[in-house]
Amino acid sequence: MVVYAQAPSFADLFIEPFYQGYYNLQDAVRGSKIDLVNSIAHEIFRTPLTMKALSLAGRVSAALVGILLIIPLVNAVVFAVLKIIDSELIHPFQPQVRLEPIHLLEVEAITPEAMTARKRVALARLAGIEQMTEPNQEPLAALTQNFEPSVHILRFSLDRMLYRYRTEHTPSKLYDFMDWARIPDDDRRNAFREAINRYDQPLGLGAMLIDLNSQEITVRTLLSHLAEYFSQQQASVPVESPAEQAVKRQFVNVYESLIDADNNCIDQTLSQLQSLVLDVIAEGDAGLADSTQLKIIIRASTALCQYRAVLLKEILARQNPDERHIADLERVAMQRVAELLEVNGGVFVAGARFGDMLRRADEQVATAISTFFDEYKPLEYLLKDLQPNDGTHRELRNGILNWARDYYDWEHEEADDLADGTEAPNMVARVSDEPGRWTSADEGGRLTLPGLAYLMETLGLIYQPAPRAPVGI
Repeated sequence: MVVYAQAPSFADLFIEPFYQGYYNLQDAVRGSKIDLVNSIAHEIFRTPLTMKALSLAGRVSAALVGILLIIPLVNAVVFAVLKIIDSELIHPFQPQVRLEPIHLLEVEAITPEAMTARKRVALARLAGIEQMTEPNQEPLAALTQNFEPSVHILRFSLDRMLYRYRTEHTPSKLYDFMDWARIPDDDRRNAFREAINRYDQPLGLGAMLIDLNSQEITVRTLLSHLAEYFSQQQASVPVESPAEQAVKRQFVNVYESLIDADNNCIDQTLSQLQSLVLDVIAEGDAGLADSTQLKIIIRASTALCQYRAVLLKEILARQNPDERHIADLERVAMQRVAELLEVNGGVFVAGARFGDMLRRADEQVATAISTFFDEYKPLEYLLKDLQPNDGTHRELRNGILNWARDYYDWEHEEADDLADGTEAPNMVARVSDEPGRWTSADEGGRLTLPGLAYLMETLGLIYQPAPRAPVGI
């Protein structure tokens, strides 16, 4: 049975502006605020929060907004405006439950003796994972019975990843990249402008107050994020470099996708934007993370988010082959799945504009969600996708292998016994699947499932739950 998460209560919506006022007054007094761009690492590893200094103008703005946000009724209007313009003066929600942090693994030079000890510990744990498979049991089944995905990669926060791309740009900024990306000067440019123009002007205050998560507001915000993303990328990549060509290809994909989505309705546009933001911004943002381990965790989170969206689309299409408004059903279903799984992001909770017009929407969505949770197997999905070298999430897989090469010094595996006569703790052969048949793991080849599970566990992507104590009689 599926139980839908409850929407925020009136009390929650009424109290939040007061909290926001308190935080802004606090920032104004101390002259600094949390650097939201680097707050993901704090949530995952519990590293110290990075603070950034506020200018005099910044302190005055924080003080003024803080005062307005603690005045009843006035604060509702001010809070609505801040939400709509995606202001930096809005502090992120802090999770009610503090998650167990992942251990941060630093890749740094250590002595040969320390590396040998590290590998021996790793191989001992790998042996334990290998022994989880019972006779006549498939390794995949054994691993999915013994491990669970980390909550850090299950509770994806797209909004937090978009902090880096907060901007004063309007969606029309995207026009500036058409010549740069060598978009042909034809009628499709006009179609692109029409697709963007309808969201370029902000809504009136009345519309803002009616629904802070309206589809138009969400589309406008995400388009502005895309504009800022391409602004930053254009400024950072060398001219005519492979990196610049890759960013140009990303823009061409955005250009074509938005034209295609605009031929349908706003719900289709939201669906396309969800895919674009995940494929373009989230992937690009992972590459800017401070450590390889953090990049891997972000990419794993993104991979599962993409998996959920594809699985839900496939189920809806399978169950409703003749439905003409499948995008509307998808938006309603995605909203409810996001609530149930505590996946955070405006694009997920915006819902569907035309969902209420579908006669059987509740029944169709309920059936799809029930099937979704029957088929939703995130750990199995990651293991199957990452074991070979031709899966969907190659950047994630490459990141895991690159980290392992450095952390375990795979480039200097000893072929012979060590000087003290003991066997060299070689990892590559143990984690490589059928080395004589496939390329070895250190060269990007196929991994054994236990070897992959060991690397994922070490990185904090999965964990083995503690055994439950027997219940007394």
